[in-house]
Amino acid sequence: MTAVRRSVLQDVRFCGPALLAFLILGPAALAETAKTVTLDVKDEEIHTILLSMQKQCGVRNLVIDPGVEGRGTFLLRDLPCPTAFEVVASTMSLLITEEENSVVTVSRRK
Repeated sequence: MTAVRRSVLQDVRFCGPALLAFLILGPAALAETAKTVTLDVKDEEIHTILLSMQKQCGVRNLVIDPGVEGRGTFLLRDLPCPTAFEVVASTMSLLITEEENSVVTVSRRK
């Protein structure tokens, strides 16, 4: 066996367990760092709900259209941020769009 081939086989043997550990631990590590939303609100203003979600999800720029109004009741526990925004948007008939430069816009669905 050539020296190069022997070196490659050693690298593969070393990389195999490391790759396996990454594949097993990687998703768990990502799940721990994924941001979630917890809401327990009854008949709360939608602006207050959206601002709470903004803080919990780390949204830097939230633009709320003046036509967005209403009240909502939500009981969400550790829901991933994208799912939480989808739930609130569909329940409140809103359109939530992610723009460039970490800008999220919220408007009434037409």
